[in-house]
This record gives sequence, structure tokens and C-alpha cells, in this order.
Amino acid sequence: MQSLSLWFLSFLRLCGEGIPKFEIPNPKSGSGLDKGMSDKNNGKRTIVVNIFGTEYPIRGAEDDEYVQRAAMYVDAKMREVAVCSSLRSTTQVAVLAALNIVDELFKEQAKKGLAIEIDQKVARLTALLRNKIADVSA
Repeated sequence: MQSLSLWFLSFLRLCGEGIPKFEIPNPKSGSGLDKGMSDKNNGKRTIVVNIFGTEYPIRGAEDDEYVQRAAMYVDAKMREVAVCSSLRSTTQVAVLAALNIVDELFKEQAKKGLAIEIDQKVARLTALLRNKIADVSA
């Protein structure tokens, strides 16, 4: 299960564009933080979430509800993969779930990029039309 924890942390770092949004605290670090407790040094809180039947302490600056929603989403994606495949390895289920989540992310980013491109073209066409109307009116 340790390899899944490391994988999950790496996945969360990927989603945070290289900056770890969430961490899985090292129990040997001696931070002594309990569920819902704040780390006074960096303002991060630790919350315990359940993903695919395993509890993970997750430390981050986001509020508890946000972290729970993120964990529930990952859990749902892992369960979706598990139901639709014959995989027995939790790590393989997690990797396929991560690929599905990243696929969703990339598709949304592409839609957003297309929307920005359309907005820019509309702005250029609007400016051209205004110029033509101004020329005709003059």
C-alpha cells in the first residue's frame, strides 16, 4: 500500500502543476498533527480521507470540504475503473483512474483554449466591423 501512497502524492503534484497542493504526512516526522489540526508553520491542515477502502491523512492548505470532494472524485474514478475492468491490483486501478482523470483535464483545457481562441476571433471581427461602420458613416 506504500507504493500507492507515493503514487497518489505524485499524482496530486502533477495536478498542481509541479507545486504540491497536498501532501501525505510522514508519520515518522513527529509533526503530531491529528485530523483537522493546523500546522502552525505553514497554515496547512491534515484531514483523513478514504480512497478505495484505504484511509490517507492528507495535508494541504485547502479547506476540508474541498479535500474531501477531491478524494471522493478519485475514489469514484478508481471504483469506476475497478468495475469496468478485471484488474485486481490497486496500483493498476489507481494508474488507470489517474489516466482517465488526466484525460478529462486535457479535454477541458482544450475546450477552454478553443473558447479563448473563439473569443479572440470574435473581438477581432467586432473591431473590423466597427471600423467599417465608422468608415461608412464618415
